[in-house]
Amino acid sequence: MTTQPYEPPSQKDWARLYQAAIEFKRLEPWEWLMEDEIFGVRDPISGTTGYCCVSGGEDEELGNPGLMVFMGDAGLAHCLELLLAPEDQMEEEDIAIRAFDMLFNVQMISLIFADQEELEDRDLAAVRSVGLKLRGQRQWPLFRSTRPGFLPWFLDKEEARFFTLALEQAMEIARQLQLAPDSVSPVFSEDRLLVRVPQERAEGYVWHNEWVKPVVPEAAPAPMPTLAINQDLVQRVREKTRVRQGIWEVNVFLSPAPTGRPNERPYFPRVTMCVDKSSGFVLDSTLDEPWLPLDMVGDHLLELMDKVEAVPRQIDVASDEVRAIVEPVCTALGIKLRRARRLPKLEAARMSAAFFIGGPPGP
Repeated sequence: MTTQPYEPPSQKDWARLYQAAIEFKRLEPWEWLMEDEIFGVRDPISGTTGYCCVSGGEDEELGNPGLMVFMGDAGLAHCLELLLAPEDQMEEEDIAIRAFDMLFNVQMISLIFADQEELEDRDLAAVRSVGLKLRGQRQWPLFRSTRPGFLPWFLDKEEARFFTLALEQAMEIARQLQLAPDSVSPVFSEDRLLVRVPQERAEGYVWHNEWVKPVVPEAAPAPMPTLAINQDLVQRVREKTRVRQGIWEVNVFLSPAPTGRPNERPYFPRVTMCVDKSSGFVLDSTLDEPWLPLDMVGDHLLELMDKVEAVPRQIDVASDEVRAIVEPVCTALGIKLRRARRLPKLEAARMSAAFFIGGPPGP
């Protein structure tokens, strides 16, 4: 993952996209489609499937109406996690942290119908460029692109192209479901999922329904690569520290404070945080660009041990991913590594830091 140049949609791209969005709004598929009725649209160019769910409704309590498109199999897994997360069994702080981690670690493109005040100048310029005359609440199309590690941003040319297709095929699915709900119901199951698939013909693409078995990566997570650590640092820590004492809580996550260069998509730095479990004292909090190798996390821990001239007897982590990242350090130094359900002291420190900086702004 690296920063990428931004290629904006052309006026023709915007015109087709806004036309599809206005037709989608007139159809009002949220009146009969529920958020958990997931279906797919296959991109004829890349072959990637975007997994769609209609969101919100006219009632304010339901949130702004629109369409969310989660890209690829990993996107489907995030979609299901967002829809099925048992919030009633979670602490308020856990919900806030989990929501941030899910929303900003997913590749998604979305549309909501918002008030004019919610649109940025660039959004309004795109509306004006296609000659749309809009007024009233929840009437203004607001498009956003979400990519792992980056701030939600304006659609680029390729995203606008595919989102237009997704809206057109979402309307086709909605009409089919309205006419024959039992035969086309796209409610997700482990066995099948409805996907709109294109076939290229001389006259263009012809679309048809295809039932596929969904692939959810979390059901069989890919093994983490073996990460290298700085052996010179390992030796230096061994020579300087003889006693193993205390427990450290360690986590790796995205900072809620985006940064970046002018005219480039802002990104969320990757944070490696280490907290003493007994006192709650933050021993270290290091920022990296999110596309840099994960090997750096292990080196950060070794540098911390070298600096404080101390090695914990145990390190607690709260995910298999972080466990795999930290394991080479623990193995090299004989530190016990425990997979915990929660990291209470670290989560408190993380929430305090997020409150202090004000959380993630929009574009």
